[in-house]
Amino acid sequence: MASNLRVDSIVPATGSSVSIGTVTGGVNIPGVLTYEDVTNVDSVGVITARTGIKIGPSAGVAATIFSDGSINTSGIITATTFHGSGANLTGVVSIPTGMIAPFAMSTPPTGWLECNGATISRSTYAALFSAIGTTYGAGDGSSTFLLPDLRATFIRGFDNSRGVDSGRAFGSFQDQGLPAMKGDIADAHGNSRTQTNAVSGFTNVFEGVGTSSWRTSIEAVSGNYAEVRFDSTRIIPDASSGGLRPKNLALMYMIKI
Repeated sequence: MASNLRVDSIVPATGSSVSIGTVTGGVNIPGVLTYEDVTNVDSVGVITARTGIKIGPSAGVAATIFSDGSINTSGIITATTFHGSGANLTGVVSIPTGMIAPFAMSTPPTGWLECNGATISRSTYAALFSAIGTTYGAGDGSSTFLLPDLRATFIRGFDNSRGVDSGRAFGSFQDQGLPAMKGDIADAHGNSRTQTNAVSGFTNVFEGVGTSSWRTSIEAVSGNYAEVRFDSTRIIPDASSGGLRPKNLALMYMIKI
């Protein structure tokens, strides 16, 4: 037999398929193997197909690779790595629409928006609108809605009937706060005049309460008492459930669209 075998065409005697049988020891085809149509091919290097290469289905997954490089798949696909921008990928649900995450850069990547309270289109961002609705603002009431605004704001877990931060709606804003601290400094005899003065450049945390009359002697008598009261809520709103600012790092919160 010659070292090379050329077959210009193979015509099946009956039916529409050709069976060559089983080859033991493997077949090595250097270069490129070109087919007009491919439906069942195993263990080849490079395949060029005019109408696309169909793979599977196997374990519920089927795929067609087209000559322009696009891939059409069905079923659940598990990938360990991905190369490319991913800008045109659709149906990827590993990160659900509406998820919020902090990022270590100030420019949103593809598929994310900054949580800056912006008014955006309900139609352009239909998936996001379906996920969060008007929780953070209804926009114009018909064609727009608002993103959550997390600039310079901490996220706190929703109480959801636990009773630690009760009385709040999901997605509601809560201002800064500190548990109220109050105490009086009083002249028990009502004889000495007590006053409060602001420190230059600061809001006075003390307030004067009551009146006092000047007396030349100290003695136990009835009358009005003068007090100086420390009240932290004059500067920071009361936070009955507790709310102190910890050490922090400024990152940017973004939401998946």
